Amino acid sequence: MSRIGIVGPGAIGAVLAWQAAAAGHEVHRGVRTPFDRRGVEHYVVAHDVPSTIHTDPAGTPVADWVLVATKSHQVPATAPWLAAMAGAGTRGVVGCQNGVEQEHLLAPLAGGVPVLPTVVMIGAEPVAPGHVRHFTALQLQVPDVTLAHELRALFAGSDLDVAVTADFTTARWRKLAMNVAANSLTALTGRRIAALAGTAVQDLGSTLVDEGVRVAHAEGADLPDDLAAQVVGRWHLVPPTVGSSMLYDRLARRPLEHDAITGAVLRAAARHGIDTPATRWVHGLLDALDGTRA
Repeated sequence: MSRIGIVGPGAIGAVLAWQAAAAGHEVHRGVRTPFDRRGVEHYVVAHDVPSTIHTDPAGTPVADWVLVATKSHQVPATAPWLAAMAGAGTRGVVGCQNGVEQEHLLAPLAGGVPVLPTVVMIGAEPVAPGHVRHFTALQLQVPDVTLAHELRALFAGSDLDVAVTADFTTARWRKLAMNVAANSLTALTGRRIAALAGTAVQDLGSTLVDEGVRVAHAEGADLPDDLAAQVVGRWHLVPPTVGSSMLYDRLARRPLEHDAITGAVLRAAARHGIDTPATRWVHGLLDALDGTRA
């Protein structure tokens, strides 16, 4: 049994806590606001998640593994938690967030502990404090490094698939290119993914994915040129209740994570001299909607 620290009380953090407990580990969760309910609703089955809830980093023990499941823009606020949870015996700090900049964000706060980035493929929605609904996918994609194989062994006995991939660059840019369309347009329209199908919004979605693919190619990712047709063409197959993490944040009036999604594409595009006008316009609209950045 290992001691696992999870920073972040949201949907991804709750699902990871559920799976870590299912694998037989001791789970400690760092949160800002305490809550009594500690459950994940998986389809029609409710699962209690045995874990210790901490609201003060000072009272949190050093963990064997630390999973950071906050949004990327919340990473600076995790510094006290990482200082408490990540110590000499910690094997790794695992970034469980959207975007392609996890190492850059987490390494300065990890105290020399190795940082393992992931691509999170988990569909879950926060319903109430401590109550999360999981509806699709249960996978972390990780690069083919020693630490990733250790993480895979850590979750043996749970339903979480820790999928080691030799081409992590392609994996993380594939999800980012998809998120640029789905997350952005659900947040801007206030509608769930299936509701975007069959409308002119699909054309904008295709353009956003295409721009993401062009930037991904420059970053070394091996994405198909027709990824937009594959992604947007399947929106009508998505269950009508499925949204996106950015939509859930908008509905809850929380700050948006667009800087880790559209912002990441724009930063990479600038490095390679690629013009991405649709992404730039959508990023500006998300800035205005968010109201937290100039």
